[in-house]
Amino acid sequence: MVRYRHKHEVYQYVATSHTSVQIHNLKPFTEYEVSVHVTDGRENSTWSMSSLILTHESAPATPPTDLTVLSDTQDSIAINWQPPTQANGVITGYTILYATNKTWDNRDWTVMQVQGEDLSTRLNSVKPEQTNYFKVQARNRKGYGPFSNVVAFTTSAAAPGTAPADITVTVADDKGDTALINWQPPAIPNGVITGYLIYYSTDDTKPEREWVLEAVLGDTLTSTITDLTPCTKYFFKIQARNEEGYGPLSRSSMVRTSGTGDVICSPGDESFVQRVTPSRSEGPQDYC
Repeated sequence: MVRYRHKHEVYQYVATSHTSVQIHNLKPFTEYEVSVHVTDGRENSTWSMSSLILTHESAPATPPTDLTVLSDTQDSIAINWQPPTQANGVITGYTILYATNKTWDNRDWTVMQVQGEDLSTRLNSVKPEQTNYFKVQARNRKGYGPFSNVVAFTTSAAAPGTAPADITVTVADDKGDTALINWQPPAIPNGVITGYLIYYSTDDTKPEREWVLEAVLGDTLTSTITDLTPCTKYFFKIQARNEEGYGPLSRSSMVRTSGTGDVICSPGDESFVQRVTPSRSEGPQDYC
């Protein structure tokens, strides 16, 4: 007679007339206590000393549990889980799949590998206002277990991630004191652009708080700045905004205004001179 059990479970018995026996349907990677005794008619021997036997590993039978996805920083999220309840061996790592469409085949999801028994990882450089789907599976030396249930997580909105691009500043053909500004939206708007701020100054070493501001509403990509000082260098920067805030400033773009009306510019510097229209009685005049 053979008896066996796992830890403090109730003994199971197998009768046999041989000196060896196979016991089936044991749990993988589980320690069993086994002992035998001899039955001779109505007489039974005492049970032998117990032997401890560890069954072989097999691939995890259940998925990891308690998968959670939380916002970690503005552009990263934290992924956490618990081990499978039936690991069937020593867990050697986890595979995390994520995608923006949960109906995709597994081969189309992005793969993240976590080595060892770590129960968390981080996904960086996530896009704002985007829904990602996550699932995780455990692995041991015998193979991979089933995937967990899918968990969806939508990142929050954020301010624009980049500055407006392709900025051009020119002086109006008919008005030397007017600048025409054109630009393109930021490459990473992180939502709907609700407007722009144009900064301009004659001194690009000043802090931006001392520059003049001009607001542009909506998604307009052009603006006109008037009443500038003739014959003067101006520096321009542009900043995009959405409902979450303001993005970074662009690099400065420079333009030099020209003369206007009775004002002409002296070549090579920032000065300008007033042109005097001679009267008939005064005759020709010299200009400096």
